[in-house]
Amino acid sequence: MGKVIVVDDQPAVRLLLRTVIEQRGHEVVEAAAADEALSEVRAGPPDLILVDLNLPGTDGLEFIRRLRSSGWAGPVIVVSAGEWRPEEPLRSSLGIAGHLEKPFDLAVLGEAMDAAMGRGGPSGRPRPVA
Repeated sequence: MGKVIVVDDQPAVRLLLRTVIEQRGHEVVEAAAADEALSEVRAGPPDLILVDLNLPGTDGLEFIRRLRSSGWAGPVIVVSAGEWRPEEPLRSSLGIAGHLEKPFDLAVLGEAMDAAMGRGGPSGRPRPVA
């Protein structure tokens, strides 16, 4: 169906998300940090990115900014461990398609993915990173 990059520094979280997302028929690529994820995007643009806010080095929001400045316009779902309520201008400026607070119901993850992948940029597909 689609390629999903999961960006989280916790291996157990990545494994859980991989399992659920693969059961939904998607290919999953894991990344433990922002730089690794950016390399994966350059290697082959995904249809969706799930990103934790608390990453080593570059945090999740800065990662999203770097994605957008590189030209990638696909959907991003933010996953956070704490209460994070982005204001609408920030959500819009970063193109954040959704937000899930850990722990979350796996059915909610599926719904968020379906909604986000339905709006993958202006052409319906993510643009590649230059």
